[in-house]
Amino acid sequence: MEERLEELLRLALQQQASDLHLFLKAEELTLELRTPQRLIKLETMAEDRKLIPYIKYLAHIDLGNPLLPQSGSCSVFLGAQEVFLRVAVLSSTFSESLVIRVLNARLTNERISYVDWQNQQFAKVLAMDYGLVLFSGPTGSGKTTSLYTLLNLLAKCGKKVFTIEDPIEIYFSELTQIQVNLKKELSYEAGIKQLLRHDPDVIAIGEIRDSAEAAMAIRAALTGHLVLSSIHAKDILGVFGRLRDLGIRDLDLFDTLRLVSNQRLYWFDKWERRIALYEILDEDGIRYLEKNQRLPADFQALPKDLR
Repeated sequence: MEERLEELLRLALQQQASDLHLFLKAEELTLELRTPQRLIKLETMAEDRKLIPYIKYLAHIDLGNPLLPQSGSCSVFLGAQEVFLRVAVLSSTFSESLVIRVLNARLTNERISYVDWQNQQFAKVLAMDYGLVLFSGPTGSGKTTSLYTLLNLLAKCGKKVFTIEDPIEIYFSELTQIQVNLKKELSYEAGIKQLLRHDPDVIAIGEIRDSAEAAMAIRAALTGHLVLSSIHAKDILGVFGRLRDLGIRDLDLFDTLRLVSNQRLYWFDKWERRIALYEILDEDGIRYLEKNQRLPADFQALPKDLR
């Protein structure tokens, strides 16, 4: 199974696929790749049905609870290249779906964006001592890659970086990473409380999903720490709306936010690859939004279509 999984992952990277789908029903397995252009159906082999338990084992998913929706993560080496994977499993009595998100992170890069003015905005975070920085966008837009790339740059600047995640998606030796474990009563809230006792410069929360995580991110930022996280939102204004929906007051919201980005992946025929582009609201823009309840006139929104 190891060789077959490596073969599929090489194909996923070659096709610049974001996800590998495995769907098993009535002993028949379907394999598909989510590429920038379309969903590609792959030919299967008789032994491929063994891939699902093998991948679940690699991702530390509990095999004793087959009907419980679960997620996990792992990494696989393809030669010298380490490929990070996020795995999600959803099962019913008659079928099982397993999706692998391929996180081909750019952890060695010195730049997040291919656009100079966007990199200049992100570079401001390296000099920040406190506040909240958020990466937003829809599922599959590359928020995790952007977040980890910036964490890598902060660590290179000598910052003491702690993360709390569920699950840990990319392991990085220069970060202290903590896995949420509800069975051992280690929630996001409990984990952040513990992290604050270890004199961190930077705290990264894998993703803000509910009101408890949002409140802890704001609390950590208000205590004088630099907090980075991601959140699902369709655009910059959607980030503010989402945090309000999670119970964050405008007073705390505008006191803590230092930079907000929203991103999309665009396919460029010229380079035959997907590239992340960002709309970014810096501190000046956030202050303007607070006073005027609208975005600045010179705000650069994401383009509608660049292909």
